[in-house]
Amino acid sequence: MIFNEVFYSIQGEGLNAGAPSIFVRFGNCNLKCSWCDTKYTWQPGESDNQSVATPDVIDKIRVLSQQYSCRRLVITGGEPMLQQGEIVALKAAFQDFYIEVETNGSQSPTVEIQLSVDLFTVSYKTSNSKNESYELKVLPFAADCISKNNAPKVVYKFVVDSPSDFDEIDVLVKQYNLPREKIFLMPQGITAPELEKRSPFIAAHCLKKGYRYTTRLHVLLWGSKRGV
Repeated sequence: MIFNEVFYSIQGEGLNAGAPSIFVRFGNCNLKCSWCDTKYTWQPGESDNQSVATPDVIDKIRVLSQQYSCRRLVITGGEPMLQQGEIVALKAAFQDFYIEVETNGSQSPTVEIQLSVDLFTVSYKTSNSKNESYELKVLPFAADCISKNNAPKVVYKFVVDSPSDFDEIDVLVKQYNLPREKIFLMPQGITAPELEKRSPFIAAHCLKKGYRYTTRLHVLLWGSKRGV
């Protein structure tokens, strides 16, 4: 697999914010966000990805799981859905783990992936990322793919840079008929002052539209430090 890093930290964003988790960061991405804070997974000259045998990654996860008594796995990137077979392999190795996948939503999930993952956190990249628009391919799944613990199978997170982003987000929510209670708005920023600057107008829009607000707890705690 194309692998970048594995570490133990708290989930800083979205539905499971605050939950201690083991993070597996896959390498490579099909998008190139201008404000990306993990360019070391894809940018030429900066990327430090490795080609690693999947059993070696499984061993790294197992060590952390035993050390911290943690059975929550967050698969992130980069774009992990470019390596769906590796996600299935991780699920097979850790069948009793809660598995969350963070994705930009541009890759269609197989049924096997849908059944392997407890939560997809889909961060659709709007025009503030400087990417071209793309089709959202991770949508609410059929009833037989609902998470075994009855948690929402898919939630949607949008990075907000300025109030001018709201119209585009609202259009996407309507276009794909996304449930408002599954929409998270998050401030763009890799420092606490950046997050604090954007949080008030984002929270106000969440109150207006019935969306959910999320900050970035790991940034508030550790800034842009890697591996936490």
